[in-house]
Amino acid sequence: MASLPAEKTTCAVCLDDLQKNLAALPCGHVFHRSCASRALTRVTKCPICRKKTLECQMIRLFYVAEASTTSNRDAATSTSSTSTPVVQPTVESTSTEPSSATSISLSDRFTAIRRNMRRLAVNQRMISNHSIRLQSENFRLRQENARLEEQTAAMRRVTDALELELSAWKRISTSSYVHLNTLVREKAEKEQTVAATLEGLTSHFQELSVCESCDSSVQSMNSKVEALRQSIADSKNAANASKLACCSVVNGSKAMKAFCGRHSNAH
Repeated sequence: MASLPAEKTTCAVCLDDLQKNLAALPCGHVFHRSCASRALTRVTKCPICRKKTLECQMIRLFYVAEASTTSNRDAATSTSSTSTPVVQPTVESTSTEPSSATSISLSDRFTAIRRNMRRLAVNQRMISNHSIRLQSENFRLRQENARLEEQTAAMRRVTDALELELSAWKRISTSSYVHLNTLVREKAEKEQTVAATLEGLTSHFQELSVCESCDSSVQSMNSKVEALRQSIADSKNAANASKLACCSVVNGSKAMKAFCGRHSNAH
């Protein structure tokens, strides 16, 4: 296992002490494993030296800390004071590196925060525009719904009126049909009566033709026959008129029914 120096070392990403769960990058810089993974996910470069690095290139570190840091420091101090001085590395070079790394990390964080804020602002504008469009569409649909409801109510009123008129025409056609049947029956009865009367008159004329003194009776009978013929003609005219009236009523009823059907389908 590797052993880190006793001096307190901090992570350049989170600025916490490097004590456990560490990872080193190929360039040699050490970070917390989670901090290095998060930084490489955002930018595939080392947070300190900016060398191109992938997350799969991280090396996990395991180390054992010193048992007594204070005693080691004291021992090192006393040894250095009594023994020959040891050449130490330049303090400025080691102390400026964490500060520059910290500034770079903070700059990256600030850049990422500003990028996120811009993205959130764009998303907010898109959501606001979409909300405005939805409100306009909702208002338009409400107006369309109100207009359709008015048209539906108007069509319902027209349909009710047409149904009432159709019922009236049905009653008229039924009464006309009954009246027509009555006229047809009366016509048949009158035709039978006329046929019987004509047969009687014919036989009576045959009897009167042998008598030369019955001219007045013959003329009277002729006038009666003419009256019967006129009655038959009037009966036929009345029956034809009733039949025409009934047909017109039935045709009108059918037309009204078809009109109601078209309106119902449109509704």
